[in-house]
Amino acid sequence: KCSKCSKRTFTLRKLITHVGLVHAHEPHFSITCGIKAAFSEYHSFRRHAYRKHKSSILDCFEGVKNVLKNI
Repeated sequence: KCSKCSKRTFTLRKLITHVGLVHAHEPHFSITCGIKAAFSEYHSFRRHAYRKHKSSILDCFEGVKNVLKNI
C-alpha cells in the first residue's frame, strides 16, 4: 500500500514503479521504508529497495514465471 496516497499495490516492485511514476516529481518528495530509512530522492529509495529487499522483488518474478509455465 502506498503511504503517500493509499493506492493498493500487490508487490514491492509495483509499489516502487507506482512511487516513481506518480510521486517522484512532487515538490519536497519524501518516502520512508520501514522505520529507519527515509529518502528525499526517488532514485535513492529505488536503489535501497533493490539492494535491501531484493528477495521480495525476486519472489515476485518467480511467481510470474511459474504462472506462465502453467499456461
